Amino acid sequence: MLDLFARDDESYRTCAECGRDCESEPFSAGAGIRISFVCPAHGVHAVIDPFAHLRERDC
Repeated sequence: MLDLFARDDESYRTCAECGRDCESEPFSAGAGIRISFVCPAHGVHAVIDPFAHLRERDC
């Protein structure tokens, strides 16, 4: 199974302020979706596009 969140650097999953694990929250972004990683204490930490590699390939 393909892990859409797999990246070499997984720091986007951890809050830089407190080190907590961030919760993933998908949201609509025009022509696709994005995944925000939200720290319960500090809010949005990172936003990723899990399909960016497919859009870049099609250009």
